[in-house]
Amino acid sequence: MLTILGTSVWASNYGSININRYNLSSVVPNSYIRGVISQGDVTRWNPLTFPLKVYVQENGVPPTYVKQLKKAYMTWQNTTKEVSFVFVNSKEDADMKCVFVHDLPNLSDDTLGFHQFKFLGNKIADSVITFMLTDPYGNEFDADLFYTVALHEIGHSLGLAGHSSNSKDLMYPITSARTYDFTKRDLTTLKLLYKMVPDNTNEDFTFEQEKNLFTKEEVVGDESRLKKDAVTAAKINSGITPKDPSVKARLVKAYKEDGNYSAAIKELKSLIPLVSDSDIKSELYAEMVECYILLRNYTAAGNCIKYASSKYPSDRIQVLNARLQYVQGQKNSAVKNLLYLYKQNNNPYAGQMLKEIMEKEKNNESIMNLIYKELG
Repeated sequence: MLTILGTSVWASNYGSININRYNLSSVVPNSYIRGVISQGDVTRWNPLTFPLKVYVQENGVPPTYVKQLKKAYMTWQNTTKEVSFVFVNSKEDADMKCVFVHDLPNLSDDTLGFHQFKFLGNKIADSVITFMLTDPYGNEFDADLFYTVALHEIGHSLGLAGHSSNSKDLMYPITSARTYDFTKRDLTTLKLLYKMVPDNTNEDFTFEQEKNLFTKEEVVGDESRLKKDAVTAAKINSGITPKDPSVKARLVKAYKEDGNYSAAIKELKSLIPLVSDSDIKSELYAEMVECYILLRNYTAAGNCIKYASSKYPSDRIQVLNARLQYVQGQKNSAVKNLLYLYKQNNNPYAGQMLKEIMEKEKNNESIMNLIYKELG
């Protein structure tokens, strides 16, 4: 996300940035790659699928926005020679979609643009940049400012999922610049990202492709270091844009992966009021229940399930009573509950949890007989 506030900075020659296994330890500190993958995943496009197909909404959109947006894409292409794009007229045919709205719910009033990936497993299913048509007073945005925001959001759509904490960088989450350019850190970070084996991508990489790439561990260290980086980056970004739900959600995830469930619950409580979608609220309450269970605060978990069930019922919320029963030793009751939800309601979470229980209880004859009796 990019909110409005700049400066003009120096552009670097992308091709002159040399990265190899011998200089990696000195290159990483001169980038913000740790912030980019602070969620724990490397997300990037497979170069074999370039040029990526880009849809830009034009109907009802000021021509200046369309011009600046396409210019921004070409700037990324011409500056890096790493990525390339072709514009298409159909949303359905596009890898990246750029759309315009009059309102961005749950984000601060001065937000101009917002990017979101959607995944199916580890595959990029969708990549959408949403732009505001006007500022809070109904005025069109300055052309140079819109161009800056477009550059930033395209960076996110290329896989620069986190942010830089340096206000001079293009991928800093707030900029007051009317004119902006890439810093060497911006370009070094992109080059590093596109030299890494991805966790999420649009098309599986071949063995030949992967053998020449860095692993995540080579670039940012082991799992414990990654978790530490995730918390640090998420706290910085949350402090810069405290009303951004996506940033707050990253902080929740970072705390959970670091095992700090109490801190995750605290952030979830501040995140839920920022969200209006009832399905998302339901998911967040489910996350909170899971945290309470991991803390063994079963009373709080039960109260949270009761509230969420009445306000934001969902398939996931339905199975949480069974999970709570199971962790408290009421295994038969939990299994019966799950079997009912699975057989009567076709609840996918119930089926998933039954599989987990069957793996854990494979030597428990009573539990296994109960499951096989009901499922045949």
